Amino acid sequence: MVVVDQPALNSDPCGEHDSAEIRVDGAEEIFKIDYYELEMDSMSPDPSDAAANGGLMTFLIPEGY
Repeated sequence: MVVVDQPALNSDPCGEHDSAEIRVDGAEEIFKIDYYELEMDSMSPDPSDAAANGGLMTFLIPEGY
């Protein structure tokens, strides 16, 4: 595992720090975390409020595009 303190600008163009690329057994994987209201029907207006949010992690396989 490699830890990167400063993401490359092209990998985080919106500055949200909500996604990452990892390698698992040599295969590239991408994951993204989105925060929704507890009903999970709309995005959270305040992702920092853990009591009012639920998280959704999505894994993407680049070969699938």
